Amino acid sequence: MNRRCALAETPPSCRCVVAIAAAAVLSAVPAVWAVEVQVGQIYTGGTRLEVAGLGVAFTVPQGWRGALPAGSEVFLLQPESDPNVYILAMGEQATRAELAAMMAEQIPLGDGLTLSPSGGVTERGKALAARYQVFGGASQLSAYGEALAASHGVGVAYVLIAAPASLAAHEPALRALTDGTALDSPTGGQAGGGGGQTATGTTSGSDDSWAGYLKGKYIVRYYTATGYTDEQHLWLCSNGTFYRQGASGGFGGGASGAFQADSSGRWSATGRGASGRLVLQYGDGSTAQHELWWDYEKNQLNVDGKRWLHDKNTYCD
Repeated sequence: MNRRCALAETPPSCRCVVAIAAAAVLSAVPAVWAVEVQVGQIYTGGTRLEVAGLGVAFTVPQGWRGALPAGSEVFLLQPESDPNVYILAMGEQATRAELAAMMAEQIPLGDGLTLSPSGGVTERGKALAARYQVFGGASQLSAYGEALAASHGVGVAYVLIAAPASLAAHEPALRALTDGTALDSPTGGQAGGGGGQTATGTTSGSDDSWAGYLKGKYIVRYYTATGYTDEQHLWLCSNGTFYRQGASGGFGGGASGAFQADSSGRWSATGRGASGRLVLQYGDGSTAQHELWWDYEKNQLNVDGKRWLHDKNTYCD
């Protein structure tokens, strides 16, 4: 199932993993009309949300809460009465026919879990619908999904995941979510070149080398799936040393607090503009090379084809 877009991201051609992202979220936001989705906010039932850059608007079902957790690319909804039930909301750059083909395939959730179709793709009004069994988990789960496609090439998919005995009780919430979704042409924030910027986001005339861009940076990748979080943290110090830490586990993990590097060594980078290469030479003498690519349209850093985030480097200059 390819070409997924993070529902809360402005560019209409990004990728995201179909995954449950469970992480710490921040203050609750009261129900108001057409709130632009923000990371780390909890939205209560009845709140109308929009993603203007995708042309998508939807309403959190009554009795549910929704949030885009930090580091996640999937909007997560849960009923207030049952934390073991989820609806995953995601954007799709796809036609209706492509959505139907995607829904008919097995869908990996990560962490060994897979949605396997238990019947054909059907229609419910304007929506496509499909049922799934969830394989690979410690407990038995089932899923029900619906999707809508718009004329501007962006669709929205919602997937409800719950124990088989409780799935039907929560399907009305998913159907209400689908029926209340509006798909219009995206507005604002559309990147298109120009603006005097280089591919690594610096202004023309400044250093657009990858070595210059990465110097003193802290970059991190989060992969969230089925309530577990795998993280890779990389501190690239200005003196040419690096520290790398990987973490996995439940609900949030992270590298805040006392820091202990899993590995360290020296780093270098080559290339300018859109593409480059990062070389990590570890203390044991081994070397790893990573392909770098700056997606100017979405203003994103990609390492080996995966999106990485960058944050303030509080460990080394």
